[in-house]
Amino acid sequence: MSRFLTKEERIFLLKQWWTSGKTSRIIKAAFQAEFPDTKFPIRQAIYQLARKFDDTGSVEDAPRRGRPATIRTEENMQRVSETFLLNPRTSQRRASLDLGISRRSLDRLMRDLNLKPYKPRLLQALNEDDPDRRMEFCEWILVSTEEDPTLLDRILWTDEAICQINGRVNRHNCVYWSDTNPHLIIEQELNVPQVIVWGGIWSNGVVGPYFFEGKSIPTMIKDDFDLAEFKKVVTAAFESTNGYRFVVDGTQLDLEHEDQFNEQKKIDPVQDLDQS
Repeated sequence: MSRFLTKEERIFLLKQWWTSGKTSRIIKAAFQAEFPDTKFPIRQAIYQLARKFDDTGSVEDAPRRGRPATIRTEENMQRVSETFLLNPRTSQRRASLDLGISRRSLDRLMRDLNLKPYKPRLLQALNEDDPDRRMEFCEWILVSTEEDPTLLDRILWTDEAICQINGRVNRHNCVYWSDTNPHLIIEQELNVPQVIVWGGIWSNGVVGPYFFEGKSIPTMIKDDFDLAEFKKVVTAAFESTNGYRFVVDGTQLDLEHEDQFNEQKKIDPVQDLDQS
């Protein structure tokens, strides 16, 4: 459409329209040579531009009907930009009240500024040596599965989720407004004693979920958890526990590697179910 062209581009098109005898191929070649970064308009748009010039003597667009836009001004754009720059976590409702701008108008201004809502991800806090421990585990499991291809079929991988009831982090209400992704992350410590949901997965199915109150699973195993009772739960999912390993929170896979992994205090030793 010609309304997307600058005044200079419109005048150039009209000159070529008249001097070329209204030949589109010639007009297009001249226009692309003069304005290589501008998309060449269709023939109908050039025809409408020429007819408008014949009728009005101008290449400018006629004034638009209706009430002129008054909210999307440079001043309001600057106010909105400064508001979210100073406090990216403010809500649209609060910004609307503070600026005296309706929610609908504010939304338009934020789109003009390319402001988008970003929600943080909840990740477990990592210690300095955690990446090295993960790499060591990956290297070890690759070697072990080459030596024993059935190893992964005899491991019960378990983990727990802590359901906190104190509303510690609500990601739906935690929004960061920005024109670029800030990659916002909220680190939180795991294993805060609340209601714990535990479950396990292995190559042939799922064990659980089971619900506990108070201590985390590794703590219960070390302190006062009755492994014999727990073995009954796991045995219900297996025909036999012979040769199977019970892995808690990503611990080592069998006892011969106990010394290597017990140096890392964050994880507990694997319990061999048949030795309980």
